Amino acid sequence: GMEEMVPEGVSAGCHHSLAVAQGRVYAWGSNSNGQLGQVRGAGFTTANPAPAEIARSSFGGASANATHAAAGGTFSLVETVDAAGVKKLWSFGANRFGQLGRAVGAGLDSTNLQPGVVPLSGELRQAAAGRHHALALTSLGLYSWGGNRF
Repeated sequence: GMEEMVPEGVSAGCHHSLAVAQGRVYAWGSNSNGQLGQVRGAGFTTANPAPAEIARSSFGGASANATHAAAGGTFSLVETVDAAGVKKLWSFGANRFGQLGRAVGAGLDSTNLQPGVVPLSGELRQAAAGRHHALALTSLGLYSWGGNRF
């Protein structure tokens, strides 16, 4: 578990947290919309106080190493790099405002606990998550998606 590791990065959302340690992602807190990327407590507001690893298979297999995680309001973003050096951005959790950057559950109050790839052009450089929106910087420019209230 994460108890024996020192995280390289952490991120806090409204009611959940993420940490990256040795290429793995750990999540804890509320899983009301699947933002922990796991089945435990999915769809409920119960507490999940112990950090638990999100399976590497959720991010395309054992060769996928997490490099960064960003916790949004009730969704999550994870950046990975595989053995071939290909970088990908994965999203999971709430998608009512389109904050996952993909069609699954868009506009609905649903639980989307299975990470999926955000389609981007260019090489991923950095991603960030807000309450209901997200940003990604690639070699070809800046992408933004999700809530646009302000």
